Amino acid sequence: MNKCRISRPFLTEVRKAIRTKARDGKAAKFAKKWNLKLTDGKLFHQKRQLVPPEDVEKILKKEASQNGMPLSRDGAYRYLRTKYVGFKLKAIADWLKRVESLQLIHRRKNAEPRARNRRPKEGITNWRMASKNEGRFSLGVDLFEFPAEWTSYPYCFIAVLKRNGFVWAEPMNNKSSQLSKTKLLNVFADCKKRFGRIPTGVTSDKGTEFRGKVTEMLQSKRIKQHFEKKLCAFVENKMSQVFRQFAVMRKIHGFKKSLELAVAKVNNTVSRITSKAAVDWKPADFFTVKRKQRKLRARVKHRRHAEYPIGQRVRHLLRAAFDKEKMYKSYEGMRKASKWQWSRRIYTIEKRRLRPGFEHRYKLSNNEWYDGSELQPIADGPLVKLEAPAPAKATASKRATAPPPAVDPPLRRSSRARRKPVRFGFP
Repeated sequence: MNKCRISRPFLTEVRKAIRTKARDGKAAKFAKKWNLKLTDGKLFHQKRQLVPPEDVEKILKKEASQNGMPLSRDGAYRYLRTKYVGFKLKAIADWLKRVESLQLIHRRKNAEPRARNRRPKEGITNWRMASKNEGRFSLGVDLFEFPAEWTSYPYCFIAVLKRNGFVWAEPMNNKSSQLSKTKLLNVFADCKKRFGRIPTGVTSDKGTEFRGKVTEMLQSKRIKQHFEKKLCAFVENKMSQVFRQFAVMRKIHGFKKSLELAVAKVNNTVSRITSKAAVDWKPADFFTVKRKQRKLRARVKHRRHAEYPIGQRVRHLLRAAFDKEKMYKSYEGMRKASKWQWSRRIYTIEKRRLRPGFEHRYKLSNNEWYDGSELQPIADGPLVKLEAPAPAKATASKRATAPPPAVDPPLRRSSRARRKPVRFGFP
């Protein structure tokens, strides 16, 4: 069904055929073949709405800014195909490349195109989910420190199930162990409601917020606690994904709505390792779904950066992208102006300098030279700006209402001081 090319005029003919119960004609045969249903003027195939090519960008903008659609090509495609018919991977990819906010948080390229892998195999820490360690319901927790420009909350409590990557996020007013215990109990309750049981182990760093009251609570529930030396890597990875989405959403909605949408977008993203989105997991999946252990090459093929043609539209890196090499976070590009990492203005390439054996350099329309790794190519077409939905306009009632009855204005009393009346014949 998704391979059919359905235009808006043809869908109009299909609606007419369903309403009139026509039996002949191309539109009537199409509706009968696919068993289409008409609900509130919209066509549905197996509870999925049919979308013509003319409405694809409109639906994409709505789902990206108001609902839990992931802001990635494969994630958006898998999310949309559960609700709509008519979306293609190429159309989604071309649209995402034109979204301005995604361009501004685009991850920078490494000067070295492919570095050597530090480990020979992916999933090197999966042994911690063995029953003798933290178990299959191992939970990782950490605190995220909010930038002052984002909210008045200083911290955010992040919890991630290692097995399926499901994320919880709740803001915190302080980093006391008592408040961390409260947030952790909220996660336990929701985890049992969603997946049938509470976590079997909790992994965190050695911060004081995860000791004291938290340790006492975990011991009382006989839940194993494991401390990492520096940080919990899989939690840091999910944290980066959540706040990349949050950085985009906060330009559209308020703080609470933005955090909810950011978490929903990450949980709706299909994992490359398990081929399932975290929200789709059932209790039985924790024991049946296999994780793909992909072997990594010992000698990675060295790849050069792509060569850009003359006239290519690009953005260039700013100084803030080079200041924090080890602690680089792409979502910081949506903070204040001093943290911007990509130029707000789009330039074109005017000259190209070829250096055999080295990276190419390009001269932009601002008369500056840049390396190829410092440029981000911009797709042709108008930029897309994600915006909040327009408020609904109050419509006046068509029924004429009788005017209110006229009321005489109240009598005005003078504020002048009145004298005592004088009676004749008396003093």
